[in-house]
Amino acid sequence: GGGMSGLAAAKLLCARGVEVRLFEANGKVGGCCATTRLGDYTFNDGAIYLAMPGMLDFLFERVGLDRNRLLPLRRICAIQSTTLPDGSMVDISSGPEVVMTSAQGAAATAGLQVEVEEFLKRWEPTLRFFTDDILVHPLSLPHFLTKGWLHLAKLRGTAASHLNRSFSSEAARAAFGSALLYAGSPPDKQPAASLLGLVSMLRDGYFLPEGGMGRIPEVLSDAVEAQGGTIHLNSAVRRILVKNGRACAIDAENEGLVEVDAVISTVSAMHTYRSLLSEYDVPARMMRKVQRAPLSHRGFVLQLGLANKIEARSHTHCTMPWLGEQSQVFETRGGDMRWSTFTVPTVTLPELATNGGSI
Repeated sequence: GGGMSGLAAAKLLCARGVEVRLFEANGKVGGCCATTRLGDYTFNDGAIYLAMPGMLDFLFERVGLDRNRLLPLRRICAIQSTTLPDGSMVDISSGPEVVMTSAQGAAATAGLQVEVEEFLKRWEPTLRFFTDDILVHPLSLPHFLTKGWLHLAKLRGTAASHLNRSFSSEAARAAFGSALLYAGSPPDKQPAASLLGLVSMLRDGYFLPEGGMGRIPEVLSDAVEAQGGTIHLNSAVRRILVKNGRACAIDAENEGLVEVDAVISTVSAMHTYRSLLSEYDVPARMMRKVQRAPLSHRGFVLQLGLANKIEARSHTHCTMPWLGEQSQVFETRGGDMRWSTFTVPTVTLPELATNGGSI
């Protein structure tokens, strides 16, 4: 696969002198981090922002690329605006700066800002533990327990329970809960660890690569080919052939049978074990895990390239129920869409739509 994982693996192996051939089913690399260009408009295919920028810097450092030079990032200054059922609004900006528009006026904002700083003071060490230590090293349970036992107590309960304890304003709790809904479940069903995404948003901020999200895989694919790697587009892998317990060949669309010494599959485990490998080549225990694994939620995004400029408040706009009722966001009731979320990336990157347009 030619998504971020496949491209990073290919670049790392090419740098070590390994002969690499990468097979991508689509006509472009990037997977969920690609872009589509139509006329004067550049659309992000999947990912709509970059979180935890330090992780991207770590990746580029590991593969020997200068991220600052090759991939300039633009900070999303106005991150999210949330409108609640009583008409109050919560605006989240980088800094972090959180502004509440409600009957309580400026006093509500001042009190909320203090609570935000207390929340970050409590959770930021845990975020740094995961991003600067755990996620950048091979997984080791002894290492995790030795260094992380101080953080484990924080991870008890649900995301909603921590939000309820941390913020006195019902509107603030709902707004911060809405920032977690990308996980596919309401905050009262999410583990406390999902709050690390909220902490990253408030402390590190969100970013867009200049040129759109697809610039990340484009830079990586250029680097793979510059070091002798070959990228085959429109070449879906149909089968991985195994002999004596080792991958020996793949059957790829438009390429036929290709002999290999090893295969790295960066598509889903479900697809790899159920479709690409023979059932006789998959350990029974692994196949049982794959068959029991729950599928993620499904959805679609409708993107519009508009000729006029939208004077939007933020990158993301939400109309949300209260925190305890956010399971309603995932319910479908015919054509009635009470809770909507839309993004306007041209607030941060107006050049994604030339001639004064918007996306």
